[in-house]
Amino acid sequence: DGRVVWTGGQYEDSYDPMFCIFNDILVEYPSGRSPELYTYPREVFPPTDYHACAEADGYLYMFGNKGWPEDRTPDQVQLLRLNLTTYAMERVRTDGWSPPWLQGQRASGCGTNPIDLQVGMTFVNGERPEVHFKGELFGLLVNRDDCDPTVADGVPDGTDAEVCEHNLTSLRERFQVCHDGVQKLALGMLLEIDDNLDGFKVRVLAESGERLGHLCEAFDHHSLPLKHINAEADIRSAADWLIERIAETSQYVVTDDDVDDAENFGLFIAKPPVSVVLGMQPEGPMQKVFENPCVTWQSTCVDGRTVAVNLYQELFTSEFQKCLFNLDTLTWTRQ
Repeated sequence: DGRVVWTGGQYEDSYDPMFCIFNDILVEYPSGRSPELYTYPREVFPPTDYHACAEADGYLYMFGNKGWPEDRTPDQVQLLRLNLTTYAMERVRTDGWSPPWLQGQRASGCGTNPIDLQVGMTFVNGERPEVHFKGELFGLLVNRDDCDPTVADGVPDGTDAEVCEHNLTSLRERFQVCHDGVQKLALGMLLEIDDNLDGFKVRVLAESGERLGHLCEAFDHHSLPLKHINAEADIRSAADWLIERIAETSQYVVTDDDVDDAENFGLFIAKPPVSVVLGMQPEGPMQKVFENPCVTWQSTCVDGRTVAVNLYQELFTSEFQKCLFNLDTLTWTRQ
């Protein structure tokens, strides 16, 4: 009937001090009627983000949630449904097996949210506690904290200097890592314009010709010594002064002045995303529900009386598990 129903969601992300997760419903009407905002008690509709929705039988079903740690039930995924006539919200109680709480985090390398340590990571104690992976800087070691990550108090050493199967659990209980997704331009690097159907980018290569990444705009994290990529930035506008120089030749060599200017303008090299660095590939096929190439969302597809749902396998991975939800029996099965 033309209504647009917005469910939950979040403002910005954890890098922003104003970050919050919503538990309300906003309804927009096609006739010019004023929008309506419905709010709910937390026990009825917990703060919910990164969920997947499907409309069926006069309801809007809401699958999954990242949310806040205190609202999570590890053994059962959050499942809510909204009555599209009365806007009453209810939790759906299912019988039998359920997917665990799939803490629907974006499968993205653009963020600085903390992720779990992985086997093969090593620790380096310097000006800041670093985590390396396969000989390269991966990110910043932080204390495990359900609210806001803080720089690790100390760096594991001795037998704990490398994450192995025997110490993985104990290290994960104390620490996490925030991916360091950018690096600075350096003298002698090469810049090329890459303008194709996927968009406008500035490709960055090492002097040897090895591809390092692409130019991006980034800003300081609000509490950690990290940069956060502005995925919405128009690099053609943000780096117009540098692009003019690159356009004069097919391959531009970075100078000392370029290095200083780039940092002053907040321009850095976007390194490969977490999923690529850690060798994680998404299971397909996925229903595309968002246009940002940095983000892959949980999604649903209604087929008759069954809803096929792609849910995140684990927090901060690009691995999905596909589950089926029966609208008649309100039960889950694995696909």
